[in-house]
Amino acid sequence: MSRKVLGIDIRKESVSAVLVKTSLRESRIDAHVHIPISDSVENENPSKIALEALCNEIEMDGCDCVVSISADHFSYRILQIPFKDSKKIKMVLPFELEPTVPYPVDDLLIDFIDLKSGDHNNHTDVIAVTVPKSELTPYLAILNAIKIDPVMVTLSGLPSALCLANQADADNDQLILKVDQAISTLFIVINGGIKLIRSFPTPVNDDSRAGSLGAFVHRTLSAFGEI
Repeated sequence: MSRKVLGIDIRKESVSAVLVKTSLRESRIDAHVHIPISDSVENENPSKIALEALCNEIEMDGCDCVVSISADHFSYRILQIPFKDSKKIKMVLPFELEPTVPYPVDDLLIDFIDLKSGDHNNHTDVIAVTVPKSELTPYLAILNAIKIDPVMVTLSGLPSALCLANQADADNDQLILKVDQAISTLFIVINGGIKLIRSFPTPVNDDSRAGSLGAFVHRTLSAFGEI
């Protein structure tokens, strides 16, 4: 039985989509589109206009839709939870995060990535991921207006980082740096799993961009070493 999965990536400067058809024998890319976001249209939401154009380019009927949005909307915390059950982890995360986040936890959506850092019998290492409801709601409203109901919303760059981490040799640690015009995101991969995520504004000056990106990577590695 075949299945269609549509991945939509909403960034500050563009919207991209890939339609994948899967069956028991194969998975193949059936369509793809990239639409720049323009700020020149007055009194309109440029992301909505780009998504409407995307809908005209790709046949979405019967698709399971996964959406990613810019990673700078999210915050990340590395935590150690003293048990393994995922339902219990989700229950305690608000209490664990409350002292460290600048928002009331009731105003946040919270999920986690299991770091799978070993066969621990008594705890789980996770990256807790939070996003203010006020930042996610406008995206969901736009998607709802054009009849897109995503089965998952994630952060831009994470699916690619997970794919690269799974394909790489587990003995080779990786730095995966996703550079966009507005936001760049760094993923640190150790033993085949993502261990740290950090987002930061991409330097505007082309002449100093490489040096600024390199300095950020070095600072992040130093902080990660301390952790």
